[in-house]
Amino acid sequence: MEALVKEVSDFYVDTKSKKVRMNTIILEKQTELAKVTLRKETPLIQVIDRPILPLAKEKFGKDKGIVLGGFLASLSYTKQKISLLENDEINVGVNVGVNVGVKTLLVFIENNPGTNVLTMEKHFNVTQRTIERWIKILKKENKIEFIGASKTGGYYKISTK
Repeated sequence: MEALVKEVSDFYVDTKSKKVRMNTIILEKQTELAKVTLRKETPLIQVIDRPILPLAKEKFGKDKGIVLGGFLASLSYTKQKISLLENDEINVGVNVGVNVGVKTLLVFIENNPGTNVLTMEKHFNVTQRTIERWIKILKKENKIEFIGASKTGGYYKISTK
């Protein structure tokens, strides 16, 4: 009976010791990971110099202020002129792109009478909104018309004689 108690006791101590050793190893690893993380998050910024307060005020004379103000005003005016010129160039580019799209759409409708918006959208690889915008321009100029029911109809070029 004593041998059995001793064997159970030794087994219990070995098992508990093994668990404690494993937990200790895991905690050591976690400690190392925490140290590495702390090193990564420690800032590398070092204060080199601090200002002596209060800082001395530097006065700006009237003459310097007038000259600098005039210079800045002329820069602003020049920038506005350049900006207006750039906008004109952008608008011309956009208008040319729209006009080319509208003219190409008119040719497509002429070659494919009865075509619908979905077909045009796929053919030109543009959004439905863009096709609708182009159609609106062509309708306004009386160059196309929609014939048929809303789901099954299509667009046709209006013949001019």
